This record gives sequence, C-alpha cells and structure tokens, in this order.
Amino acid sequence: MVILKISFFLVLFSIVLSNKLNAQNLHKLGDTIDFVLDGYKEGKIQWQYSIDNQNWIDFINGNKEHLISKIDKTAFYRAKITNTNCNKEYISDKSFIDTNEDLGLKIAGYTTDIILCKGLDGTLYCTRSGDFSTFDRDGKNKKVIYNFASNGYYGYNISNAKVMPSGTIIVALTNYKQKLIFLRSTGPAYSAWELVNDDWNGQMLYHGWDVSPDGTLIVGEYPTSDNILTVRLWKVTNDGRDWVVIRKFNGRQGTFTTEKQIFHIHTVCYDNYSGLFWIGTGDKDSESSLWTYDNTSLTLVGEGSQLWRICSLSFTKDYVFWGSDGGIWINGKTEGGIFTSGHFQCYMLRMNRISRNVELLNPTTTTMFNCESANNGFIPIFIACGTPNAIYISRDGNGWKNVLNLKLNPTLPNSYSWFYNFVNNGDGRIYGYITGIMREDTNEPLTNGGTVILDITY
Repeated sequence: MVILKISFFLVLFSIVLSNKLNAQNLHKLGDTIDFVLDGYKEGKIQWQYSIDNQNWIDFINGNKEHLISKIDKTAFYRAKITNTNCNKEYISDKSFIDTNEDLGLKIAGYTTDIILCKGLDGTLYCTRSGDFSTFDRDGKNKKVIYNFASNGYYGYNISNAKVMPSGTIIVALTNYKQKLIFLRSTGPAYSAWELVNDDWNGQMLYHGWDVSPDGTLIVGEYPTSDNILTVRLWKVTNDGRDWVVIRKFNGRQGTFTTEKQIFHIHTVCYDNYSGLFWIGTGDKDSESSLWTYDNTSLTLVGEGSQLWRICSLSFTKDYVFWGSDGGIWINGKTEGGIFTSGHFQCYMLRMNRISRNVELLNPTTTTMFNCESANNGFIPIFIACGTPNAIYISRDGNGWKNVLNLKLNPTLPNSYSWFYNFVNNGDGRIYGYITGIMREDTNEPLTNGGTVILDITY
C-alpha cells in the first residue's frame, strides 16, 4: 500500500471557495493518500471530493483531521469546516489528484468533409471539392455558403481558413500556389475579394498563421523550394487589407549577411496569456528557432537544434508546450552492463515562461505535428498528434500518454498519413483533419482525407 501525505490549509473567509489549486498530483489508481488538514483548531470537519470542481460529494466518515482514502478516480479534494458557534463555513484549499489512467479519446464518427476552423460564434467550417461550407456538431447537415469552383477558382482546393474578429473569413486556396481569398457576409450571401501581392511566396503551413483579439493577423511563409532568397513574416491589419513585412529571413539561397537563414516558417500561434505571438522556424538545426512578437519587435527565445523545430504550440499561465517535429539526439549510455547506442527520439516538451528552461517530458513514437489545448468542463486537456497516426493526451501537459492509433490505409505509404489540423469544439469534442486512414466502423478508407470526430473521456 502506497501512502502519500498531502496537507491542506484553511481559507479564512466564509462560504467563498478558493480558486487556488495545490500543485497537480499524478498518481496511480489504487494509491492510498493521507489527506491532512493543517491550521485546524475547532469546528465540524467534512471532507469532500468533486469530479468537475463544482459539485461536491461528502465522504462517508470523513469527519477527522486526517482522511485516508484509496484513489479510484481523478478528482478534486477539499475539507469544509463548520463553526457551530457562529454557524459559518470555511473551505480549505483544494488538491487535484490525477490518475491520468481514465483519460482518453473515443471515436464518435467520421465525415468525408474536411474540418477547417471554428468561428467566433461556434460555427464549424468545412470543405470538400472546392466548396466552403458549415456542418453541425456531428459533422452532418452540411450547408454550402460559397462555391469557389463556380466562381473562377476551378481546380483549387481549400487548404485552410481563419475567422477574423470582424467576421471576415480568410480562406487559403491551393493549386500549385496558395491564394488568399477574403469572404464577407452581405446579407444571406457572401462576397469575395482576392489578395494580390506579388511578394507573397504563396505557401503557409496549417499552423503558420494566427489572429489576435484585436484583429492583427500574423502570417509566416512556407516555401517548399531550396531556391528561395527570402522567407517573410507578415503583419496583416485593417481586416486583411494592409500587409507589412515584419522580418525577411534568408532562404536557403539568401545572401543577407546579417540575417538568419531558415528553410520556412512552421508555426505562428497567438498566446492569450501573454498577448504575444510565438513563431517557429525550421528545418535543419541551424534553421530551427523560436521567437516571440509583441506587435512591435521580434525576440529570439531559442535556436540551434531540433529542440526548437516546432510545428504547433499550446499554452498555460506558467508554461509553453510543444512536440518535437524532428528527433532530438540522445547519447548512448551503459546501464547494468548493457550499452544502448545513441539515437534520435521525439518528445513532448515544456518551457517555463520566466526561466525559459526547457524540459523533455514524455518520449513519443512519432514526430509531433500538432499540440492543442482542448477543454471538457473545468479541466483543461492537452492533445497532440504525430505522423502517421498516433494521438497523445494529457490533463496537465506534463504526463502524456498515447491513447489512440488510427488504422492506416495499407494501400498508401505511411508518408500519406497525416493529422493536418485539430479543431476544439469547447465541449469535449475534437475534430481532426486526417488523411491515409481506415474507418474503424466500416474498415473503409477515408478517400482523399476527411474528419475524424473524437470525444474526450475521463
């Protein structure tokens, strides 16, 4: 039997619940924990637990300063003390005990329409064969709101979309080169106009652009040719009308002696906690770097190894999380007389915002292309996926586990199997744009890609 001691302190004001949580504690199912109430002097004690941090359930016989309990679920724990002399209630601080064993994902369905993004009003936008459409929570009841194929863009596919705070929708169309089209609602219909910019390299990755609450859009170029002189980072304002270059990085054929050389910009992610944009570049060690942008200037955070080759980021108040897109070299070592040779290994990582210290968390079986924040009620969920098909999930961003491996299409090379994008619905449902997999229910391939609908379980 494992006995772990956690101390609680009284919050000395009545009826008001403390929002402070003790450091999250990760334990195994079956662990026995000794909860201790410090600072207790008098009053009636009642220990309680809650699954959602809102509805609290009393422990039977939980009326002493110590509560010894076997962990059978992930939950919050606290003590309520009633002063019978003045009929006031006091609440201790809370501790969150996470087993992580009951956290997972289940497949709720599939659709051959490709998820693109979620609007500010909760609308889910999708596409198939050049149409720009919406569908409902279950990926059904599709409604086409604009057809690009019949409006001068035959042969183009929609690869990405972003909803601006004004309601304007920016759609990226891809043929051999990306075009950016701006859609605005004009009553029941939509009007469209095209960005014309001769300097635009015409490619960006799925996470290569993001918008802040004030409508500032940052776009990073993703050229796929080695013969590029410059790779630009753009700032877009005035609802998409005004484009200004923030930085001209050297491409692989660049000649600016004072400018960093990169291959392309992988990610642009807006951080609601700091109000900064985070920008990642790649691919070689010397080309990989992470920057922040505060609407005025770029600041280098780190560079020079595959540690900084990042395709997507996720944020908490204290940390920045990502998965490694390229393997990190692990030196060989000898343990117990057995030698393990050096090798490349991909990881989930986190960086402390203040110290900038980077920690390797869990090793992963694949390179990690996405790292997203989801939510299921009170508890934040972090979800990450790699190529070709592995999905990792974590409740706190620290302990990650592989919860789902989708079936690959055996007629395609593994390189065709990708999770391109995740969209969080905010209610425990996740939509993933995936190619190269087989449906679990019918064992049929999702031809030319589609969306897998996932529900968080805990």
